[in-house]
Amino acid sequence: AERSNAAEAANAAREAKLAADQKAKDENLANEQKAKEEKLAALTPPADKSDQPALVDLPRALQAELRRVGCNTGAVDGNWNAAAQRSLDLFNKHTGMKLDVKTASADALDAVKGKTTRVCPLVCDHGFRADGDRCAKITCRAGFEVGHDNTCERIEVNRPVKREKSERAKAEVAPAKPRASGEMYCGPAGCRPVAKGCHLEGVSRNGNIVTSAREICD
Repeated sequence: AERSNAAEAANAAREAKLAADQKAKDENLANEQKAKEEKLAALTPPADKSDQPALVDLPRALQAELRRVGCNTGAVDGNWNAAAQRSLDLFNKHTGMKLDVKTASADALDAVKGKTTRVCPLVCDHGFRADGDRCAKITCRAGFEVGHDNTCERIEVNRPVKREKSERAKAEVAPAKPRASGEMYCGPAGCRPVAKGCHLEGVSRNGNIVTSAREICD
């Protein structure tokens, strides 16, 4: 009986020692793993702030989107000024929306981003025409020029007035000079040529000689 008790005690002591050794081994492994993690954390540089999500500059982003859809022709500088407000108002007119133009809001940005094509028509200066998303200069063939309605019109050449035509016009404008009729008027004082600018109304005529007539002058 004593030998049996001694054997049981020895087995118990051996198992206890094995358990203690295993526990110590597990603790050592845990400590080593923790040390490795701490060392790795010390060697890893802090995260770059640029990788962190930044706050969106709403005015600048909205200006850029309005330019993309053709409603903003001004600067994209982040200043929500009168020009930027007009561009959003123009967007409202062409889309039927009623976005608040006084401030650059996230709702307005989302609404403009939702448009995948040009919203506001392209407006070009005189002498240019819309060509896709840009203005192209209008080129006319020889002898033509760009007219008021941006169409090519024939150039009117001012031809010199011919001298003969000018002289004829002067002759038409100048008053006619009175010419002598070649008739003779005979009265109580004798016969004389009819005065210039005058003519006779008579009752008796013998060639160019008129008797019993009246001399009428204009």
